[in-house]
Amino acid sequence: MPQTILTSSYPTPPLPPRTTSLFHFFLPRNLDRPSDHAFVAADTGVSYTRQQFRTNALRLGAGIKNLSPSPSPSSKGKGKKRLALVFSPNSIHYPLLFFALQSSLTIASLANASYTPKELCHQLRDGKPSILFVHPALWPIAKEALKILSGESAEAGWVREIKVFYTVPKKEVLKESGGIKSFEELYVDESEVQEWDGDALPEESGDDETAVLCYSSGTTAAPKGVETTHRNLSHVSVKAMTLLMKLEPGVDKVIGVLPMFREYRSEEILVCFPLVVKIPCVTLPKFEPVLFLQTVEKYRITWALIVPPILVILANLPMVDDYDLSSLRSLMSGAAPLGEGLTRKALARLRKGGKKGPGNPDLMIVQGYGLTETTAPCMATKVEHGLTKIGSAGQLIPGTEAKLVDIDGNAIPIDFDRPSKRSQAGEFCLRGTTVMKGYWNNPEATKGTFLEGGWYRTGDIAEVDQDGSFFIVDRLKELIKYKGFQVPPADLEALLLTHPKVDDVGVIGIMSEEQATELPRAYVVPQGGLAKWQDGAARKRLEEEIVKWVAGQVANHKRLRGGVVFIEAIPKSPAGKILRRQLREQAKVDGQDKSNAYNSTEQKLAKM
Repeated sequence: MPQTILTSSYPTPPLPPRTTSLFHFFLPRNLDRPSDHAFVAADTGVSYTRQQFRTNALRLGAGIKNLSPSPSPSSKGKGKKRLALVFSPNSIHYPLLFFALQSSLTIASLANASYTPKELCHQLRDGKPSILFVHPALWPIAKEALKILSGESAEAGWVREIKVFYTVPKKEVLKESGGIKSFEELYVDESEVQEWDGDALPEESGDDETAVLCYSSGTTAAPKGVETTHRNLSHVSVKAMTLLMKLEPGVDKVIGVLPMFREYRSEEILVCFPLVVKIPCVTLPKFEPVLFLQTVEKYRITWALIVPPILVILANLPMVDDYDLSSLRSLMSGAAPLGEGLTRKALARLRKGGKKGPGNPDLMIVQGYGLTETTAPCMATKVEHGLTKIGSAGQLIPGTEAKLVDIDGNAIPIDFDRPSKRSQAGEFCLRGTTVMKGYWNNPEATKGTFLEGGWYRTGDIAEVDQDGSFFIVDRLKELIKYKGFQVPPADLEALLLTHPKVDDVGVIGIMSEEQATELPRAYVVPQGGLAKWQDGAARKRLEEEIVKWVAGQVANHKRLRGGVVFIEAIPKSPAGKILRRQLREQAKVDGQDKSNAYNSTEQKLAKM
């Protein structure tokens, strides 16, 4: 009989008490394996053991607590909380700052390291931090943002009170730093923290206290601060272990290449999770192919958290064959849908190995799914299901509930009496203890994103099969409507990535006034890059080849009636999500020039 609410098929493991803070959950006083590495910097070789990490986090946390006893201006009515903004790329010191803030119950507001001054202004203005930790390379951007804010109104005095510190050690602070000190200047003597073991959670709120403030992407409005609680982060770590690859202390290592500030909820996956499973995280400042490959080989990385663009490189870049990647047992992709074609192509390449010997024939590539609002993964594909569930975002983690709803928020009955053996598609909604507390200073947005009963609306369109495996087919607002038919761009992108002459692709809908409908168009990075296809005739032949090739493999309404446009690179977020808004802006620029191409493509498709 059809049902509407789906639950995890896995039992909920024991969860920490409501009195346990984030710091004490991940870094208890009596640490297991205290001399094992917790974090290692691949670029510098600097490392922290688990005990060193805990001790230094307490020393820094005590300094933060002494520095700013007064609450941030925006915390009125929120229990007068201290708030610090961290504006930095990845480094081994990022996790240390994060846990130092948690030890003093200071809310960590994590800013995107690629922000412009204007974008940073919004997060500063919204949170009104009393402390700013900034990387020296990003200080000019932060300085400009503070300058803009200080001149906005007579009430902006809080800006001048912000205490600024660099996120690098003292030895890396330049003489011309303008008086800005390293975070190490905040350290208290180790003897001073012998008795203090971090702040305890308030009795009245317990682990419902806000721990982290990340900002959602803001594709339809200004970015919103997502209030993630101590409970959210500790519960998701315990629950996710059920589905993620079994990791063995002293054997496994994870590579920390994804941004730790927000995307993919990397402060959870790369900063918190390795501590609870007791394996080291080897950090990289950013993804750079050579350093990534060198790090996997040198440190014998076994588990890598990636995004689809990284997998595109691993599947296609010739230099991959020059490195020994045989230690890899699992790649877990997230942030954007991963198609079956790219998965199989990358598996074949990496399992085969290269010039330094065979790869790992047992390597698996799986997907996980989560949003900023769901505190990292709310579902994942188990490694043992890697080949039978290719393309699936996985099954629900324990203790969570899900349902699919139509555009009006009405539950869709789950019925598998369909040729695909999957349910009807609908918006994926989630309920459970890993869902955010709400949006900071934005009750209207909070109210608008939840259905009655506490169901969070993700905005993602999903289908589910009889085994409880979900498939994300697209974003609610990104579906292309062709004459009443829905065309998920992700479906076409997954297919196009299997074409031998397509290196990358992004698909959007182009409005045809003549036909009064949207037409699917593919922006393609051709094999070898745009420079290789300067010859007009060859370029036109390849465009037509791709259009015809797709038409032979998809339903009539999914054909590329909007044509193919070659492009140098597909615009993406740091986590690999395609920035379709930028492609739509590009379409406005070249739309008039391509109007004849639409008609030409339509005529060719009509003859097929």
